[in-house]
Amino acid sequence: MLFLICLLLPLVLGPDARHGGWRGRLWPLAGLITAFTVGHSVTLGLASLRVFSVPPSVIEPLIAVTIALTALDNIRPFLGRRRAVAAFAFGLIHGFGFAGPLIELQLAPWAMAGALLQFNLGVEVGQLLVVAAATLLLWPVRERGHAGAWLRSGSAFAGIVALVWLGERLFDVKLLPL
Repeated sequence: MLFLICLLLPLVLGPDARHGGWRGRLWPLAGLITAFTVGHSVTLGLASLRVFSVPPSVIEPLIAVTIALTALDNIRPFLGRRRAVAAFAFGLIHGFGFAGPLIELQLAPWAMAGALLQFNLGVEVGQLLVVAAATLLLWPVRERGHAGAWLRSGSAFAGIVALVWLGERLFDVKLLPL
């Protein structure tokens, strides 16, 4: 969910966010969320149905890296128009992470297909609720000014958390209670 919030921060709080109102922000946000969703749905399906998987020891650090890179892009943009492509690629990584709980169920392929559909729908509903709640909470901030400071500080916080998570996964230590 931290990744999704990082994706939406510049769309709500970025320098262009004051132009276009809700509609001007809705389509770019929908595009990013859709790219991420398609990406993670592909690998969630592949991993859950045991077609292709990547070990958690590889995926978990990569998920932290995707959050850190997205946070960095919010502070010092380097993705530009490739942000949707990055959201898709990062979604591919996150999908392998989402698959872990489903794989542990060790269901038969036909049962896994049903569980996969239900799980994916649950993930999507959860993501939409987080995006809606975060957008509603952040929207007034952009209207009051100092949106750039909120964007930078929120992104820096997310980046720091992601780097701590990365360290935890690489060195097998527990630093955060999350």
